[in-house]
Amino acid sequence: FSYQFNDTFKTTRQILNLLIDVVVKGGNLAVNVGPQPDGRIPAENIQTLKEMGAWLSVYGDAIYGTRPCAPYKKDGIGFTKKEDTVYALQPFQEETDPVENVVWIPYTGQVTEVTARGDEKVESFTKEEGGLRVVFEKKEYEKAPIARVFCLKAWDGGNSSALLNRYRQRALWKDRIPRSLLWGILHPQGCGKKEAVMEHAVEKGVCPRMGAQFFINPDETMKD
Repeated sequence: FSYQFNDTFKTTRQILNLLIDVVVKGGNLAVNVGPQPDGRIPAENIQTLKEMGAWLSVYGDAIYGTRPCAPYKKDGIGFTKKEDTVYALQPFQEETDPVENVVWIPYTGQVTEVTARGDEKVESFTKEEGGLRVVFEKKEYEKAPIARVFCLKAWDGGNSSALLNRYRQRALWKDRIPRSLLWGILHPQGCGKKEAVMEHAVEKGVCPRMGAQFFINPDETMKD
């Protein structure tokens, strides 16, 4: 915790891999930068901090303001969550680590969309027992990236609170649309009766036509 002449510093890759490991376990990481005797920050430290900032400017959504998410860390993949998005982080310890275009993500929650941060492009994904198999567009790497970050989303009507406020503003209650219909719009995965109400919702101006299917559950009520 103090400056030492000709000290050996951790690389940007080592620090960011440590950061990922700490965050997926629910922790915080303090990075110590010791000034030189004249008060200046060593040039090596400045360069590392800039490189960390550059990485976080692209992938920071998977770090800042997140919470741990089961299965936390498994098969070399760490998980965080923020609002309705689960982030899967695949760190590479060394520049020489192989980078495959097919990745196994051991996440068993509901997923309807998989995208990747940065310049990676996801071609397809399939749900299999125990997780997801994600296929990337093939590309050549001069060296392994520090980490790849996947965004896993399950469309469930979006943020229920935000949608509820939006529908209220659009005079949802004046149109006397049943609360069971609102439950179907906001929580399609939790509905029981398979009576499609999409057309009715579009006609009433409650929601745009998004190609999704909504169902009524008359046994449920929407609580304010």
